Amino acid sequence: MIIEKGFNFNLRTLTLAVHVKAICELYDKYAEKIGDARFDESIKEAKMRADKIIEDSDADKASSTLEASDLKRDTLYKALGTLLKAYTLIPISADNEKAAPLYAIFSKYGTNATTLSYAEETGKIRSMLGDFSKPELKDSIASLYGVKETIDALSASQDEFEEASKAFTSATASERGKTSASEQKKALNLFFNDKIVRYVNFMVNLGETKFEDFAKEINVEIQKANANNAKPQSASQTITN
Repeated sequence: MIIEKGFNFNLRTLTLAVHVKAICELYDKYAEKIGDARFDESIKEAKMRADKIIEDSDADKASSTLEASDLKRDTLYKALGTLLKAYTLIPISADNEKAAPLYAIFSKYGTNATTLSYAEETGKIRSMLGDFSKPELKDSIASLYGVKETIDALSASQDEFEEASKAFTSATASERGKTSASEQKKALNLFFNDKIVRYVNFMVNLGETKFEDFAKEINVEIQKANANNAKPQSASQTITN
């Protein structure tokens, strides 16, 4: 069984790493039968490279989580401003009076807070939440439908954002000095094609049947990865390396 071809070079970095790792783990079933110490080392090296790419992808995940957390708090911040402004405008004088000092606090920080840097926005939201926590405002906040719930939700989303920010900082700090994802992908692909695919095919051509079952496993993983990569992407999907 000859391995028909290697992984496509335009595979996503993480896709390549996941499938290479799967192949390396499948090799455990054949290692004793094959009994090739030099090939064992190549498998270990390929798995180590794949594991490193998977580990490094944590920074991308952390970035996505941070962006989602920021969008959530932005949405709630704007909703709070809209809600308080509405209470100052509706023809109910009692609600107007209760909402006026609350909207004044929100206006002090401004609707443009969501356009600021992460750190500046965090500072403004934390200060505003501190203002809203003053005892003299407790009754007004509780009596205006939806205001307390929105403030509480904003506070919770700010907590979530700060946790996501810590995770992002930790993940990106570990990235410093590391080889870029595209370089890692190219190196892994070249290594796998040379040290795994070419070697297995060479041994099969020599009549070493003990490699044939493992070659079938490699073919399956390569075909799965390449076929998935060939599927058309929607306009909203972004392919990153």
